[in-house]
Amino acid sequence: MKDFKINLKLIVIIISNLVIILNCKFDNYQVKSALVSSSPNQKLLFGTMTTRDVRIPKSIGKDFQELLVFELIHKGFTVNFYNFQESFKESKKEDSKLPLNLRSAAGEFWNHNPIVEKQLIRQEIKEVSEKETFDLFLQGTISIQNNDITLERKEYNYIFLHLYSPDGNLIGMIRSTFDNKMLYESEQMREVVSRMADEFQKITSNRK
Repeated sequence: MKDFKINLKLIVIIISNLVIILNCKFDNYQVKSALVSSSPNQKLLFGTMTTRDVRIPKSIGKDFQELLVFELIHKGFTVNFYNFQESFKESKKEDSKLPLNLRSAAGEFWNHNPIVEKQLIRQEIKEVSEKETFDLFLQGTISIQNNDITLERKEYNYIFLHLYSPDGNLIGMIRSTFDNKMLYESEQMREVVSRMADEFQKITSNRK
């Protein structure tokens, strides 16, 4: 009987530990939602988040952009993405008047999927504002550098978010810098994005 009680206590302890472990595991999976407000703070148009180092996966910029847009919507902003594909179609119409099926025969170079998301310059932003209404145009850059040539390897992370008026003028910047932490890690990226979104809300509310 004594052995039975000991075994029962042991089973209870094991089950309790399993419950704690499972709860900790589920806590790592964050699910949140954001819905655009019926009376948004401002309307934003987001260009792209480019990466400066070719060794950085392009997905880093995309992931960062999506997380930032989520936080901005959560804070009451309306955010639309700039349509690079539509912009490319318009530029190709100007480049050539030949029908698509005759371009190869004419020897004209044509790539069916050469769309490149790039930083827009002042004039391009101004032209976009003539077709689409927005209060601010956003685009940014992610740069991750390291000192591979030294024994003690360190990583340096620089993130810049540029804010433009509809006439293409650079009216503000937000930057985040940190060392020896991996931006690739989801927790670190969420933290950086959250703080940059807070800073964005602060400076735009002061601008009103």
